This record gives sequence, C-alpha cells and structure tokens, in this order.
Amino acid sequence: MLGNYIKVDGVQYPNPEKFKPKYKNYEKVNLSESYTELTSINRLAKFEPDMTFNVSSYWLNKIIADCKKPEVKFDCNGVEYSGRLRANDSDLLENSEFIQGTDGLWTIKVKFMET
Repeated sequence: MLGNYIKVDGVQYPNPEKFKPKYKNYEKVNLSESYTELTSINRLAKFEPDMTFNVSSYWLNKIIADCKKPEVKFDCNGVEYSGRLRANDSDLLENSEFIQGTDGLWTIKVKFMET
C-alpha cells in the first residue's frame, strides 16, 4: 500500500500490502460504594496497526528477528513510536520456492503494539 512508509529501528521496511491503523483506548471501570461505575482512562489512542507484507525469505527472517526483540522503534510516515512487533502468521506463496536466490516469497501478518 503506497503512502505507508515504515522503518523499524532505522531500517526501511518494504511497503505493506495491507495496512490497517487502529487507535485503542485503555480504561478501567471500578464500582463506587454506591455501586455506580467509575471509569478512569489509563491511556488514550494507543497506536496498534495491523500489517500484511509480501516479502522474500530475507525480509521474512528480518521481520521475525525484529518480532523477537522486547522493544523496537517504529516509524510510520515520520512519526516514531516505541513498542513491540508481533508476527501473527506467515505463509509460503504457492510455487515460489523455485525462485532463484531466495527460499520463496512469503506473506506475513504483523501487529505493532505501542507501549
């Protein structure tokens, strides 16, 4: 998807095939002595995008290595966030293992969670 330029720890990633930005609010609900709900907002608008990449085996291994790190710097269109990357799923594209110079073309789903 053009227009979503992503860098992780200063390394430019390939453009994602799909990019779905989400902003999630974190709040806690408690009951008062009179049993009314008291809502306290812990954090507004945490950035948690879902991304899908179509990449070579080199980029697959790089993305998986970044997902194993406890924290990364995630730069999306010039705005930097700190958080974690998590790989949800990866699939080998059919008959792509025969492409010379690579171990195939892969589709990998990744989620970033801001801390």
